[in-house]
Amino acid sequence: MANIVISGARGFLASKLIPLLLDNNHNILCFTSGKAKYKNEQTFNLPLVSESELKDKAANFKPDIFLNLQVSFYFNHDENTSQEMVEANIFQPLRVLDILVESGLKHLITATSFTEYGDFHEYHPVNLFAATKS
Repeated sequence: MANIVISGARGFLASKLIPLLLDNNHNILCFTSGKAKYKNEQTFNLPLVSESELKDKAANFKPDIFLNLQVSFYFNHDENTSQEMVEANIFQPLRVLDILVESGLKHLITATSFTEYGDFHEYHPVNLFAATKS
């Protein structure tokens, strides 16, 4: 049984993984802007919490794995949405990762769908979202 922190807990990948993880008796802490969706799931509203609250939650949870599934994506992005994508896809997960490492985190997994990467043999992101997830 592992203690697993999941960001992006209301997305497609998480919707498939969380029930399986819970069925296998893993402890799940979801960072999300939504409410609890599954029995025995703990949620933490990431955009609204202070760094000290996040540190306390991580220290009490003692995470083994951070599964970063968080996504901010816009088909047509402008300067404002581009900044939001960089913040949500790069800076926010890095801040969370730093805090989780301080709390004993052992493993990081970042996942997203593969289609945004374009050519699989070389790095050719097809849009800004793909570039922030690489």
